[in-house]
Amino acid sequence: MRKVLGARLASCLAALIVVLVAGSPANAAEPGAFMEGFGNRAIEVLSKTQQGTPEREVELRRLLNDHFDVEFISRFVLSRFWRTASEQERAEFRRVFEDYVIAAYGRRFGGFNGERFAITGTYPQDDERSVVRSDVMRPGGETLTVDWRVQKRQGDGAWRIVDIVVEGVSMMVTQRSEFLAVLQREGSVAALNTRLKQITAGLNAQPVKGSTPS
Repeated sequence: MRKVLGARLASCLAALIVVLVAGSPANAAEPGAFMEGFGNRAIEVLSKTQQGTPEREVELRRLLNDHFDVEFISRFVLSRFWRTASEQERAEFRRVFEDYVIAAYGRRFGGFNGERFAITGTYPQDDERSVVRSDVMRPGGETLTVDWRVQKRQGDGAWRIVDIVVEGVSMMVTQRSEFLAVLQREGSVAALNTRLKQITAGLNAQPVKGSTPS
């Protein structure tokens, strides 16, 4: 599970850390402006903090909570198991899932490599959902197409990211498939929570890129 999850998230992570745009505040009314604000904030975080430091972890966690609908994503990836899980199991899953994403995003990649990011279009699905399409241009000439699925969050109506689709591969659908494999084998959200804690601990134990293990 760890190998597959890491590989799938790597592409999504690459899309996150190479955002090179300047834009509007994160609570901007339109999806395109919202994504530009997200990119602007991502640049600030990555340029002012160092990989593997508590400061970067804090800022990445804030970036996640300010721009992603973690509650909606949690419900989706747990699928039918969300309904049968206890409130305690749900709350713990939200915590360990967030910790896992932060560990993967914060430690697997260190910084910029000359990539460029451009929003190429916004495609409304309805009044509350939209797809913001972007191209990530890598130094070697390769272009990666990334779709950011955003929707208005229940309650305050703020735009939030609910999925990242890299070259047609959905992060949310992939994670649900991987999580369901564990849930069907182990039979409980509690078991998945334990597994995610183990994966996160393993990620956090890895040496920071460029550092020398003690």
